[in-house]
Amino acid sequence: MSEQNQFYLAVLLLFYTLIVDAAFELNFQQHSAGTPAVNGVWTDSVCNSGSYGPCGSFSQGPNEPTRFIYEYVNIDGIDYVHLVVGDPANYFAQEIYIEGTQSSLGGSGAAHGASDLNAPTNGPAQASGNPNKVVMRQVLSDNVVTTEFLKDSLLNKALITQSLTTADITSSFSIDMRSILYTDMLSTAPITNTQMLVVPSLGTVDFDMSTDSDNSVYTGGSYIYTEGSGLFGSEGSYSYTGGTGYDVTAVDWCVNWDNAQNSFTTTCQ
Repeated sequence: MSEQNQFYLAVLLLFYTLIVDAAFELNFQQHSAGTPAVNGVWTDSVCNSGSYGPCGSFSQGPNEPTRFIYEYVNIDGIDYVHLVVGDPANYFAQEIYIEGTQSSLGGSGAAHGASDLNAPTNGPAQASGNPNKVVMRQVLSDNVVTTEFLKDSLLNKALITQSLTTADITSSFSIDMRSILYTDMLSTAPITNTQMLVVPSLGTVDFDMSTDSDNSVYTGGSYIYTEGSGLFGSEGSYSYTGGTGYDVTAVDWCVNWDNAQNSFTTTCQ
């Protein structure tokens, strides 16, 4: 075989490798190339999903009903923790790929930023992960209001959508930041915001931000993330074009705690 043909063959093999390599799968299921994260066995790594029952070795208790998948997957030569919590059929599901070899369940082995294994839910370690190391999808729906957060690439920001449908009101909102990098402070994302209200005495009243708000000014998507000193650049900071903006590390997430959904403890943690 000539050197030229050997070169072409090498290129074809590389191209084929890129095609068959594992990719991020955002379908709230086990990854097709995943490996179990707990004790190396699936029965300890998957709970309440398919044929798998409760995972007593790491779950909060034998009666914990939440669907849970915890596995490792290698994508483009990089190790990721893959977590799935919940089920879209039960109104809530969250799926995360985060660079590293441990989630916050096991310490500071991933880009989540929680250097303290027992970091409280109302502490500064929360929301301190590096977004450039995370792919994520979250769906929340009660068949009236549906919200989805979709970050389907590492370096780009997310798409956020929300819809409301009742007999009297229909509304739709979306902000698509997926073409904007986390280093881009200047670009704004396309936004759609519409609403239709049915009032018996007035008929139909509608609103469309694109045509009914000529003087509107928005800065959606105009922010950056600066990497911090934590693992994989976590524990960094956000800066917003409008000023200091929203401090994610100052939020007390315990306000969302529901004791009825956490029977294993009555303390937010």
